[in-house]
Amino acid sequence: MRDDNRKCAFRLDDIAADMNWDTFYAVKSVFDKYGLKPLIGVIPDNQDTTLKRGAACDNFWDIVRNLMEKGWTVAQHGYQHVYTSQNKGLLGLKDKSEFAGHSYRIQHDKILYGKEILQKQGIYVTIFMAPGHTFDRNTLRALKQNGFRYITDGYTYQAYKRCGILHIPSRTAKLEIGRGTDTICLHTNSMTAVEINMLDCFIEKNRNCLVDYSELIKWAEQKTAHFIYYQESWNLLKWRIKRFAGSNEVIHEYLVDTNCADKKMKMLKRIWRLPILIIQLLKERRK
Repeated sequence: MRDDNRKCAFRLDDIAADMNWDTFYAVKSVFDKYGLKPLIGVIPDNQDTTLKRGAACDNFWDIVRNLMEKGWTVAQHGYQHVYTSQNKGLLGLKDKSEFAGHSYRIQHDKILYGKEILQKQGIYVTIFMAPGHTFDRNTLRALKQNGFRYITDGYTYQAYKRCGILHIPSRTAKLEIGRGTDTICLHTNSMTAVEINMLDCFIEKNRNCLVDYSELIKWAEQKTAHFIYYQESWNLLKWRIKRFAGSNEVIHEYLVDTNCADKKMKMLKRIWRLPILIIQLLKERRK
């Protein structure tokens, strides 16, 4: 039975002619098994050496067109996927960007160059995937000017519009079903056999909440919310707190020591130990 209050799709980042094709096809076989059609972020002119995993595939563009014919959705994933600024952009999830921090003209031209490469291959897209989830208002203005309608990003539970571009949430890289509208971000280049098997098990268990990306777009357009930037700010703050807590040994020890299956008991233990945690954190800061 489908859960109509939650819809989640997948996006596959860093799709390029010289990527790791073995893992890509392994992941593709999982989606084919369950009849799911994700979004793929195609880099028009990949110059990111960290993503190059071998010789370029000669029929790359044929493969992309074939996937589109089968119902997969394609997004333009930046231009060259080379980070050229230290700007965190509107979401602040990463401290480097191919776009954020640059002038409107530079960003406009990068987007246009990438779009022209795709169009020469007969690939016309209206969805943009920003490398590193980093973009700013100039990016959104340039996207609108270049005919884009959507960006696969946003840290809210519903899609929303900013600068005329519909943001379709992509809150996680983990295999989990969140609230409302969401997109799970996968990087096939670096996925292991164990992770691919986990993906298979996850889809089998949660198939009722998982949809093709094309269906997620339709759902997002119907469920668009307005004036929810406060929700995004709150969600991003929680994400930063969790990231900090996960990397801090004192907090990690506090969470482990106060963990309990009984929720009420866990809350009491954490409240009781909170003053000790604060003292330990202050001591750590003074070192």
